[in-house]
Amino acid sequence: MAELNAKFDAAQREIQDLTSARDRAQAEATDSGRKLEEAESQLSQVTKSNQANAKALGEARSSLEDESRVRAKLQGDNRNMQGELDQLRDQVEEESAGRTELQRLVQKANAEAAQWKQKCERGEGGVRSEEMEEMKRKLTAKLQEAESQAEAAMTKLSSLEKNNHRLKAELEDATVEMERVCASVVYNYTQIHYTYYPY
Repeated sequence: MAELNAKFDAAQREIQDLTSARDRAQAEATDSGRKLEEAESQLSQVTKSNQANAKALGEARSSLEDESRVRAKLQGDNRNMQGELDQLRDQVEEESAGRTELQRLVQKANAEAAQWKQKCERGEGGVRSEEMEEMKRKLTAKLQEAESQAEAAMTKLSSLEKNNHRLKAELEDATVEMERVCASVVYNYTQIHYTYYPY
């Protein structure tokens, strides 16, 4: 009986040891399962974050490309308007020169008319009254034509000056818009570079 009791006690201790080992193994398995779940959750979060970052990077790059296209278009428009402005400036100068020449012709015609009038009134120059009337009509017609040309030149010059002012305003607006887009492109590029390459 003593020997059986000793064996029974030994068996009980082995059972307790095995039970303790089993409990420890179960606890370790549970802990390992929890750690595995946490690792899988972290991996899922990292994957989602990477996907979100990749999407944001793609959108930012697309935005940069769009802004670069807008900037290139604005630069082209700016060059075109600058060319139109130069052409208008040349036309304004030409019209100004033409107006000056017409004014000179009008003054010359007025002077000639006054001179012939004085001569005729004094009876100088050997000109008959019929000839004087004909000359007077011709001078009057030339004078009216010169004045008409001068008025047309003034009207055209005024229109050119209005177009000149309008183009200058549009050029200033386009320049401001281009500077805004350039600043936006630089800012977005800096933000993207800092976000994905902080060092």
